[in-house]
Amino acid sequence: MHIETLRNDEGYKKFKGVDKLPSEKVCRDLLKALPTETLEELRTINKKILDLKSSTEDVREVCINIDDTVITIFGNQEKSGIGYNPRYNGRPSFKEKVGFISGTDELLNITLENGRHHSNYKFLDFFKSCVNQLPSRYILKRVRLDRGFLMKKTFYILKIME
Repeated sequence: MHIETLRNDEGYKKFKGVDKLPSEKVCRDLLKALPTETLEELRTINKKILDLKSSTEDVREVCINIDDTVITIFGNQEKSGIGYNPRYNGRPSFKEKVGFISGTDELLNITLENGRHHSNYKFLDFFKSCVNQLPSRYILKRVRLDRGFLMKKTFYILKIME
């Protein structure tokens, strides 16, 4: 949804110096096609950018937002699955999980998973990767999760991380 909004934002297109931006599907296909090593390299580059930005700031308290979204697909795409899909019940989908800093929307992590996966699928690994992406000058004060994460197991994990 956010990518589609940006595609129609004339100011953003002017800033990027392009007339046309890729669709959500193009971005999803790229994320799906990248090898694990490349994704790790991108996370490393992103961390370096966050560290560089934070070096000019005072110590900052932050909140991590973690959200997941069902992306319905039409057709038969590799690594998709039939799971919870509130809009198109029974359709194959992907589950996109995103972690970002509240207020600034600085990206910490993103995954594209099988649509059968619940929000809590590998949640601890995902959460730790988000925390590890935080620059040392950022102090984690809160975590905000969408309602798909509301399970006792999640609260237990966050409690032991304190």
